[in-house]
Amino acid sequence: MAKPKFTSGDWYVTSDMEIIEVRSGNRVICQCGFLGTMRSDEDKANAALISIAPAMYKLLDGIRAVLAAREDPGAKQIEALLNRANIRKRKKK
Repeated sequence: MAKPKFTSGDWYVTSDMEIIEVRSGNRVICQCGFLGTMRSDEDKANAALISIAPAMYKLLDGIRAVLAAREDPGAKQIEALLNRANIRKRKKK
């Protein structure tokens, strides 16, 4: 599998009264919610999920490697899922 191109480093959630951001160092990965609106539980949950995406990717890739070594068909399912996170592998719909 190709190495993913997402931002390296730990991703974490920051927030103020109006916006929730997922960051890595000084870099903003994404913003959840809209300026001028209160933060919703949904915005908080989305930011939390996004912030753990790199760790989930790494864990799933490790599981995929173990399953591939055992020739388990689940390895191909995980690989297909991980490829969705790799922009170079995406197919146009």
